[in-house]
Amino acid sequence: MKIIAAEILIPDRIRWNTAYVIPLSSNIFYAIKLKSADNTRECAEKTLVLWLNTTWGLLTVLINRQETRGRWTRLKMAQWRLLQVLDVMSLDSDTLKRLADIFDKYAEKPLRRIPEQFSPEDPDPVRLGIDKDFIKVLNPSIDEKSWRKV
Repeated sequence: MKIIAAEILIPDRIRWNTAYVIPLSSNIFYAIKLKSADNTRECAEKTLVLWLNTTWGLLTVLINRQETRGRWTRLKMAQWRLLQVLDVMSLDSDTLKRLADIFDKYAEKPLRRIPEQFSPEDPDPVRLGIDKDFIKVLNPSIDEKSWRKV
């Protein structure tokens, strides 16, 4: 997960069986920039990229994809614009900071390929950590036992 020149690069095409995260390898990218105050822009961008890489973000992208060939899918800019994503601009600065810290915590940790992250027998611990930490920031009172399978 990287932010380049204070912009987020989102892919036009995704090959799900070899991808690890979004943004990922593609031959065409769209650059997006959030309209936020300079003092919160970096945190907002990290939060959006983090959300896209939670299970809920990945599912949102998968649901809205356009099938192309084989394991490739495409999302044109119009589809990205219509995507229902977390409204990072409505979050307070403290929440943005805590979510950006989670981005930083996992930015250099290797994830398995997306299909392998969700193996019922051996789920990716980094995937589980991202989702768990993300939920705890948005709902600190959540009882971990109520949503965790043992």
